[in-house]
Amino acid sequence: MATVGLLQSPVECPHCGMVVLCPDWSENVEPQRVANIWHCQVCGNEFETIESGVATTLSDAELVQAYFPNLLVA
Repeated sequence: MATVGLLQSPVECPHCGMVVLCPDWSENVEPQRVANIWHCQVCGNEFETIESGVATTLSDAELVQAYFPNLLVA
């Protein structure tokens, strides 16, 4: 099984307000909580966010259908 989740967006640097696109590090701290470490390329500020929510768990067949709907397997 695979887990599919979405990051909350946009994430702004709390120091300068610029949008930071991608965390430097992400880690599951609890089953439904993810800690993200961010680094602002503009001002150099590093900060952490905690995201919580329900992730969707899909079977392998559901993932193939969702991302490769026209894939033919012979």
